[in-house]
Amino acid sequence: ALIAEKARAAGVNVFQRTKLMRYWRDHDHIAFEDMISNSDGNMLHQNDWSYNCLAEALARAIADAAGQSLA
Repeated sequence: ALIAEKARAAGVNVFQRTKLMRYWRDHDHIAFEDMISNSDGNMLHQNDWSYNCLAEALARAIADAAGQSLA
């Protein structure tokens, strides 16, 4: 909430990765375990699949905000 408040005050957008991952789980029925990796045995990280999907969604969001289309 604090980040959203600061972003609004600064007039900038916030890309909410958590909401995107929740969407994948709820609407695309992708298990959380299929989005993450625990390769270092210590911390949870997004895996290559979820980083790629995140990058594509962010690129689309930036292109939309700029009024351009990604072909």
